[in-house]
Amino acid sequence: MSDWKVELVNKNKDDVYFVRDAKNGRNRIVHRKFKFTTQSVNKLPLCTNAQLYCYDESLAGFGVRLGRTKRSYFVESDIKGGDKGVRKTLGNINIFKNPNEARGLAREYILKMRQGIDPREEVKAREWQRKKKLQERRKKAVTLEYAFFEFFQNKRHRQKPLKNSTKREYSNILNKLFEDWRGTSICDITPEDILKRHGKIIENAQKRYMKMLEKKKLDSSNIPDKVGRSYADSAMRTLSSVLSWAMWNLSPDKVTPLFERNPVDILNRNRAGLWYTPSPRKERIHDHQLSDWLTTLDKLRSKNGELTTIRTGCDYLEFVLFTGLRRNEAATLTWKQFIQEDKTLKIDDTKNRQTHILPLTDHLISILNERKRISGMLDSNKLFIFPSMVKDGKHLAEPRYIAEKVTELSGIKFRIHDLRRTFISIAGICTNTPIVKKLANHKDGNVTSGYQDYYIEECRKAMEKISEYIMNKKRQGQIKLADNNAS
Repeated sequence: MSDWKVELVNKNKDDVYFVRDAKNGRNRIVHRKFKFTTQSVNKLPLCTNAQLYCYDESLAGFGVRLGRTKRSYFVESDIKGGDKGVRKTLGNINIFKNPNEARGLAREYILKMRQGIDPREEVKAREWQRKKKLQERRKKAVTLEYAFFEFFQNKRHRQKPLKNSTKREYSNILNKLFEDWRGTSICDITPEDILKRHGKIIENAQKRYMKMLEKKKLDSSNIPDKVGRSYADSAMRTLSSVLSWAMWNLSPDKVTPLFERNPVDILNRNRAGLWYTPSPRKERIHDHQLSDWLTTLDKLRSKNGELTTIRTGCDYLEFVLFTGLRRNEAATLTWKQFIQEDKTLKIDDTKNRQTHILPLTDHLISILNERKRISGMLDSNKLFIFPSMVKDGKHLAEPRYIAEKVTELSGIKFRIHDLRRTFISIAGICTNTPIVKKLANHKDGNVTSGYQDYYIEECRKAMEKISEYIMNKKRQGQIKLADNNAS
């Protein structure tokens, strides 16, 4: 079919369009109103520089729009109590078998508009429903495994990525306690699911505890209620942190959350009383025990070779006591962190993400010099101050076996972290609270403390006092033991 251009529009006389062929210049007339038949509609031309509207004689408001590339049926009418002259496109003429089919659809729309129904709003409603369904599908696609993966990749803590130790801890919880939820959409996890899983974790932990008692031939008839509760709470807090992050950061539109409320909130103690709040641990090595404890370390060193795990473990335990470092901070120390000129240790990867500069006392320097001498005897694995004697290139793992050996010989029960509590307790006797916090690398929420700068020498004096306090207790114990043996 030829393309036609609009030449003249005469509405007053004949109600026709005068058009001409753009190629050969021939003129023709297109009536604005006529009876629509298959033949008459198919003869209507395309128009390259305007849109023409032709109307059907048999149904008011039903017509064909002639455009640049296509001819489309439309319907227009006033909406009852609403807008005037609303036009709705029905579709290209080619998708209808004949004008009668399009005319029937037009009658339906005219009836709706006379009833006050706006077809434009219907289109918007359908589009909204389509987007809503699409959004729901995207929400369903956010599984718990995907949420953990994205959490590991994109979560930032004080503008820094998560530590590898945190990722390992969270992964273990996912693998051990929520394995069957991996493929579950996080939107489908309900508060009821949380309550059931929380109770199941506690129940399984108590069963393991009972088996352990039976294996040791101990009374397993009366298991404390607290068994397994801290473990279950830790798992749920981990799950809660991932869900809280995912509900906003993994939302399809980043505006509305994936779900209205974190399902783990059901455990809030203010409502359900299901969180277990254990008392803070206060175990430490007391002053009267320090001498026996340190003497036991000396005995173990003398009975074992220098290139043994026991020797390395004893040096590690004493180093933790005299520095107050966290167990992993001390175990992973490398010789690069020992600044010999300043007699300091620099710990970057700390719990609170703040670099910790720790001044060293003469006693600590002597321990490090001895470790340096032993390190020179090693063929490899010279990176760490406390290297593993079993695995090349690795640092000393948590020396639980050595701690149990010390407990067996001295009769003093302790955990590795008890040594840190002992250091902080003694520091509280020897110096003021701000210096104690500085030495322990505890973050102070006080605004004023941000303006205070504690010189390294002030902290060194405090460290010397702490070291002298511990060594005095050791000497006093040795003197007392010597007097008892003499008598």
